[in-house]
Amino acid sequence: MRGTMTAAALFLLAGCLAEPARAQGPATPVVIPPARPELFLGLDVFAGGSRFQTELVPATDTEPANYPPWGWDAGATVSVGVRWLGITGAFGRQTFETVPIYQFAVGPRVTSPWLVGDAAMRVFAHALAGFASTSGVTPSQSGAEWVVGGGFDFMLFRVQFDKVWLNLNGQKTSDFRIFVGGVVPFCLRACEDDRLEIDLSRRKRSK
Repeated sequence: MRGTMTAAALFLLAGCLAEPARAQGPATPVVIPPARPELFLGLDVFAGGSRFQTELVPATDTEPANYPPWGWDAGATVSVGVRWLGITGAFGRQTFETVPIYQFAVGPRVTSPWLVGDAAMRVFAHALAGFASTSGVTPSQSGAEWVVGGGFDFMLFRVQFDKVWLNLNGQKTSDFRIFVGGVVPFCLRACEDDRLEIDLSRRKRSK
């Protein structure tokens, strides 16, 4: 009987000693997920003069051809995640044939990397859709507009050529348009040292 009690006491003592030993064992390491890379965020702002290439009066031996006056165009391109693809919005006022019109269009734009040598240059192309409305005429007209074109940026200087289709009150017309102006590229996030964007992120640039 005494041997049985002694064995039971030893069994209970061993169990009590084993429990703290298990509690003090090595803890399971905490797995920290890798940080996600920061997505690029860029903004190009542009503005300048634009003009349709419609010839109002044919050239003669004594009189040169009479083209519409220059208007203006301004807008911006936002790029998220990748630098080569962005969404462009543009608003402007030009004279089409003899009628001033306001135009607004938006759509995708693809842009090449900066080709950096003695000077920086890049090229781009876009396809935009929007609307146009006449100004200063009665009755006013409005309708859809489609724009396909592209150009190049040389440092902060931009030249752009577009094919524009207008549908004003059911009358479809088309013409070429030229834009000459300036562009300022900004970087808002995930900026890099070898880029020409103006860094507004206030963070250390990546390499």
